[in-house]
Amino acid sequence: MNMKNVNLDNSHCNVVGDNNEVNYYVSQEHGSGKSDEARKYLELMPTEKSAELMPLPEGSKFHFLSNDLYVGREEEITKIALLFKGESLNTFTQMVILGGVGGVGKTQLAVEFVCRHGHYFLGGVFWVNMEDKDQVESEILLCGDYLGLSREMEGLSLVQKVARVYREFQKDIPRLLIFDNCEDDGLLDDWMPPYGGTRVLVTTRKQDWDKTYKMEFIGLSSFSRSESLALLTGSCSRLQECENTADEIADFMGDLPLALHLAGSYLNTFKSETPMEYIQGLKSYKPSILHESLQGRGAKRSPTKHENNLYATFLRSFNKLVAEDSIDAASLRLFGHLVWFAHGVAVPLWLLLKCAGSKIFDGKNLDLGVYRLLELGIVTRVSEDSISIHRLIALFSECMQLDAAFLRNVEDAFFEECSVLTESKNPKLLSRWRNHMVEVVQRAVDRNDKQGAELAFTFGLWCKEINEFESAERWYKESLRIFLNLHGEENIDTAAAYNNLAGLLMVLGKLQEAKVYFEKALSFFKSISGGVNLMAAGTLTHIGDYYQFVGQNSLSYQCHLEALDIRIKIQNDDGPQVALSYAKLGSLFLECGDYTKAEGYFRKAFSIREKLFDEGHPDLCQSLNDLGIVLLSKGQYGAAMIFFKKALLGYENAYGEENFYIANVLENLARGLAETGELGEAERCLRRAIEIRENLFGFFHVDTVKGYNSLGCVYLKKKEYGEAERYYKKVISASERELIRNDQLVATVYNNLAALMKQRGMFTQAEVYVMKSISIQENDLGVENHLYRAAIQNLKDIRLKLRQSKESKLSKKRRGALKEKRKRKKKMKKGR
Repeated sequence: MNMKNVNLDNSHCNVVGDNNEVNYYVSQEHGSGKSDEARKYLELMPTEKSAELMPLPEGSKFHFLSNDLYVGREEEITKIALLFKGESLNTFTQMVILGGVGGVGKTQLAVEFVCRHGHYFLGGVFWVNMEDKDQVESEILLCGDYLGLSREMEGLSLVQKVARVYREFQKDIPRLLIFDNCEDDGLLDDWMPPYGGTRVLVTTRKQDWDKTYKMEFIGLSSFSRSESLALLTGSCSRLQECENTADEIADFMGDLPLALHLAGSYLNTFKSETPMEYIQGLKSYKPSILHESLQGRGAKRSPTKHENNLYATFLRSFNKLVAEDSIDAASLRLFGHLVWFAHGVAVPLWLLLKCAGSKIFDGKNLDLGVYRLLELGIVTRVSEDSISIHRLIALFSECMQLDAAFLRNVEDAFFEECSVLTESKNPKLLSRWRNHMVEVVQRAVDRNDKQGAELAFTFGLWCKEINEFESAERWYKESLRIFLNLHGEENIDTAAAYNNLAGLLMVLGKLQEAKVYFEKALSFFKSISGGVNLMAAGTLTHIGDYYQFVGQNSLSYQCHLEALDIRIKIQNDDGPQVALSYAKLGSLFLECGDYTKAEGYFRKAFSIREKLFDEGHPDLCQSLNDLGIVLLSKGQYGAAMIFFKKALLGYENAYGEENFYIANVLENLARGLAETGELGEAERCLRRAIEIRENLFGFFHVDTVKGYNSLGCVYLKKKEYGEAERYYKKVISASERELIRNDQLVATVYNNLAALMKQRGMFTQAEVYVMKSISIQENDLGVENHLYRAAIQNLKDIRLKLRQSKESKLSKKRRGALKEKRKRKKKMKKGR
């Protein structure tokens, strides 16, 4: 189809107006063409990319210019075109709503759509400002003048005139109505054409619309960073030379189009101020939202004729909230808590309710309060049960008198929720709140008070549970710093902070630093209650773990024994902490190879926990796992696997299918299966354990890498030497690249590689590997453990095999030489 087919071969146009206002005209003949011809022309409208700028049909009411600096929103423009065009003539969407917070670019998008696609609506384009509902009737009546109805309406009453224009919008010919700033359902009910060929494009801050409307809602969010930078550099070319500063400006503005336009315009006007000076001044200005640049200074014009003032833009929404109204009061309370969350990140409504006060809100007024915030464009809906707030709207709160208790409520709720989630030991659950926790905790830490220190420690514990150990160290040290500033060295909070930090440093392999902090903590704890307190016992347990880790098992035994003695004095012989001491002693004797004593202590721990906890409790499952390990070490594989299977079932009931405790039990179960020859099942268990760890922690976490070692051992038993070597070397590679820090694991793997090479008959290479294992243990781990004894025995076996191999080769060589000598003698005899 070409232009002739729709009688547009003689089209002409002219443009009138000044730089700020323009009307496009096509001849009256074409603008009033038949409906079928107009619909055929609409079929030409492109839906895969934006159309070129073209004059609008004659009689259109539209007074905007296309913005040369316009960027982004290509996907939204083509989506609007596709909806209005429809798959066939009768399947178009009559109404499309563009929703979002003030300043996000709703009107600008509508303008650009009209400038690029409006000429396809031969019935004309009609822009109606609906901000003031009392003026809407006048706006509609004015459309009649543009439609050429003035003479026809002479002598009619106002009501009749409006009805005549409204009737025109119900005709079949495709027209485009833009209802700009329409925040009221009632206005749509009054002025939306119920049928006909008119399409309606609505711009609004309101984001929750009645689903009975036959419409498509397009929610607009902030720009992507690349779009933000394009707008900034387009507005101010010198920003192209300082990309990092431009990125910092975009980040501060939360990529909001209006704010970016104002910042770029300001810098383009005031060239004496460098971009770096600007962003520094903006950040230090309080309240930031009232900085002169964000109030429009330097912005010469508004492409959409809206106010170039971010504060005024947001104020329009907040001025509609009446504190005396119960629903509005609920909305203000919710807003007052929401501003302390991470900006631009989904906030679950139940968590917001927990902060704002479940005793104050019930389900209904929470929903109404949230709905009101969505209605005014103050927040953005992320999902059915979550919302988010833009950072600049949150900064607007600096101009409001919010209750100071709101921040404390948020911190208290996060402290409680963080503690509960940490107890769950489920990394996926823990990681969901990370962005909000960083925001809340950092603000609390900056206050340098006790609550800030406690929040920092709680968040550090959280980070430790999800294996973000460096982040955990940062927050533990912040907690310690605050307590030292508040109380000095001789204080229970400071001592606890020392103890917690030392335990983390142990995990990070910073052993000497850990020992210093442990000793500081223990010194204080022993000074109170004659040293008979659970805090002293806890620190002694940690120190015992330290000595066990560095191979000083006799000192470790003394610490665990002393901790046990304190706990028995406090809890008698049946407390959960007593059970912990028994379990620690069991682990120590297990490592030393004394399986009888290890089993005795493990059974004591199990006996206590069995009385204290219901079947399936995680502590009871841990005892089952411990007993399984010692029985496995004693060669009682059937009994061991019974314990492992019970522990596995308990953990799965407690935590679901994916948890690191489950992965640990699966690995132990696989060891038992491998020992009984069920190598295929062992491999399946290990692969499930590894998959869990990879999903939770990534490929190079120490627990994941331990699984690689175990899988290598299974392949060694299956005599699949290539696969065994591949998995062993994955561990070594991670160690050499410093992706893991675990000398004991590395020493174990070197010993396993030595065993592999021994089975292959590569005794020289086997000797190299076993010597590396022994060296690590002698230099870093100590020699009081069964791993060292196993490595020494392995070395003896390898050297024996190596000697036998050399002797065999020498014997073979001698036999060859003797045979050769006989041949020569025989030859000489024949020669004679």
